[in-house]
Amino acid sequence: NHGAEHKKEGGSSKEFMHGRCPISHFWSSEDPRLMVVEAKQSATSSDLSKVDPNANDPVIMVTFFVDIATAPLLVVKDVIPMPKQCAKLVGFDVPFYYCLAANVSSPLTMPPAALDDSGDKETQQKRQPVLNKSVVLRVPMKDFAGFSDCDNATKKALIDFSFHIAYGNMDEAFKSIKLIKNESVWANMCRMCVKNQNLPVAKMCLGNMKNMRAAAALRRAEQKEYEIPAQTAVLAIALGMKDEAEKLLRSCGRFDLLNELYQSVGQWKKALDVAESHDRIHLTTTQYNYARHLEASGEPDQAVNFYEKANTHRFDVPRMMSDNYQQLKVYIDSRNDPALFKWWAQYCESMQDIEAAMDYYDRANDLVSIIRVNCFLGKYEEAMAICNRDVGALDTAGGGAVSNEVKAACYFLAQHFETLYTNEQDQKHFQNAINYYMRAEAYSNAVKLCKDAHDYEQLKNVASLGSTKDKLDAANFLEQQDTPDTRDKALTLYSMAGQGLKVAEMTRGEQKAAVMDSIVANL
Repeated sequence: NHGAEHKKEGGSSKEFMHGRCPISHFWSSEDPRLMVVEAKQSATSSDLSKVDPNANDPVIMVTFFVDIATAPLLVVKDVIPMPKQCAKLVGFDVPFYYCLAANVSSPLTMPPAALDDSGDKETQQKRQPVLNKSVVLRVPMKDFAGFSDCDNATKKALIDFSFHIAYGNMDEAFKSIKLIKNESVWANMCRMCVKNQNLPVAKMCLGNMKNMRAAAALRRAEQKEYEIPAQTAVLAIALGMKDEAEKLLRSCGRFDLLNELYQSVGQWKKALDVAESHDRIHLTTTQYNYARHLEASGEPDQAVNFYEKANTHRFDVPRMMSDNYQQLKVYIDSRNDPALFKWWAQYCESMQDIEAAMDYYDRANDLVSIIRVNCFLGKYEEAMAICNRDVGALDTAGGGAVSNEVKAACYFLAQHFETLYTNEQDQKHFQNAINYYMRAEAYSNAVKLCKDAHDYEQLKNVASLGSTKDKLDAANFLEQQDTPDTRDKALTLYSMAGQGLKVAEMTRGEQKAAVMDSIVANL
């Protein structure tokens, strides 16, 4: 029950008076259950900060509910620091604390004499000392902030509500406020619920306030199964209570929501600090959002810096500088980033500046694009020379695996030669396609091309380097041709694929000494 939680959090007088000594106390003249105590830090309070959230305030005012018929006898209602412009507490009456203003020697003055000292007794009584209102400040209680001029019925309802909440009597608390019609009262009570983390009462307040936006935000937080402090923080944000929301989110460790809060109110430095120290999973997102904010604010240089930190500069910087390509070119040249070089090369190619495009493709080491442009221009010898140069460089360096970039370039060139191969007479393009498929290690494509061209010798050689699937595919094709030569080649490929039973079936009753010797050697 929430009342029990409330007492546990702030109901113990020992917790708030620990390390402090009382200076003065006052009772409310309107409600005998209310008492306020002015307390200051004692000189020996070394561990005060461990138990008191107001440890940095030298003087505090603690309001208690006192009920001799209920345990505990004292329950803390409010704790507020003494305002800086106030020197001491001089009185208390709902809904105000009355404090002496700072830097004032005496709050008492004598009214001007109407008669001389020989005047009558009645006149002398009129000249008794009176409180100088100009040196007394009124500090509203938390419950009445914003509408301290409410009527007596409303004041009583709010005090009764706070009393029953403090002692955990939820049914009585609801009864005490159900007749209130003033929306500002409900709004203030909702803010009280935020401070007490009393969400059931807060929902009722929202209904009477007709604040659908805040109610929807709270419902979404509940559906996401946020912690109670986090749900309360969401409500506080909807009510404009940023400081309370910040404290609640820190208390429950929801730094992701605190990060979002700082971003929503434009406190980007705090958002970045939280992301770097407590919410690193959202650090990149925070940096990106800040970059978007800087871009919208007309600070492109800073925006570029944070786009780079968020690692989205390869897309966002060209987009941001799309109206000033000269500036964009300077930026790309200064970064030495292959991805940006490729972006600029594609832009140059779209603008028909092929020479610049080839230069930036080369700087980006984008072999596929270089081969593609050369093929488009009909410069096949140059494209072949580039592929041969890169493959040959590996051979000169002592072998090693061909890089994926080189394989992709060879594969593209092979595909292009395959499109140029139109008939059996065009053996040059056919052989080039086979050679570059082999360099790209695309054996399945080479097998398919050999089958289409009915080049059985080449088919056997290519399939023998491919996977088991390639060997079986080529062997099955050669077997279907049903000639002695193709059957021998099929037997060899079947044996290489580990299909011994198939080989035995094909050679039953035949004298295939040479083939069997090959099969035995493979086994």
